[in-house]
Amino acid sequence: MGAEMSDAGHPTIAPIWRGRVRRERADEYEKYNYDVGIKPLIEKALGVQTFREDREHESEFMTISYWEDIPAMARFTGRDPTDIHHLDRDPEFLIEAAQVGADRPPAHQPRPHGLVMVRKNRKGPCLRSPRPFQ
Repeated sequence: MGAEMSDAGHPTIAPIWRGRVRRERADEYEKYNYDVGIKPLIEKALGVQTFREDREHESEFMTISYWEDIPAMARFTGRDPTDIHHLDRDPEFLIEAAQVGADRPPAHQPRPHGLVMVRKNRKGPCLRSPRPFQ
């Protein structure tokens, strides 16, 4: 899986990470995720977006990071960037990670992690359809 090199710092790859936590632990997880997961991304990625959706019994977090290409992601992760990387305490917080362990993704996720290829159109960058990690 490869991507074309970007023009001067424009992203060509945007991995999407999603995780759900019990609603009563959402504030605690948000702080942990920011301190341990998001801050390092901010230092290395071209850009980072984080989202939180609170529901009655759970909260869903989504992080999108933007990279020049897959090799740039690999330099950050130190391993295959298309693998899902959980934070050390994710099994304590994440509903899915608690069920399967932090070292592998759940067998079924209604909203999978994905890798989006970014391309340019006449008006500027846009995103192609997401392609789930395998």
